[in-house]
Amino acid sequence: EFFKSEIAVEIVIKDMMDIILPDGSPKNKGNIEVVIESRMLMDYKDYFQKNKMLKALRKFYIYYILKPKALAMAGDIESYHNSIADLVKEHFEFYNLE
Repeated sequence: EFFKSEIAVEIVIKDMMDIILPDGSPKNKGNIEVVIESRMLMDYKDYFQKNKMLKALRKFYIYYILKPKALAMAGDIESYHNSIADLVKEHFEFYNLE
């Protein structure tokens, strides 16, 4: 349990207004801002922060022992991030009135 990933999605709706479509049905129209932030935390439980020896060992552990696993996890996080972004785009393009 050395790595942890976090993905946060923030959706902000601005300038919301009611409109009437040509067929007479009411809808809402506005601007939507979606921010997706992803990050990978290493040593998030601070196992290697207890003394100077462990702090020095942490760098070696990350860059030489865990590097392949860290790169694979970073790729997975990027993939999840992009999947969420694509899903959000697909959803809101479906509802685009223009």
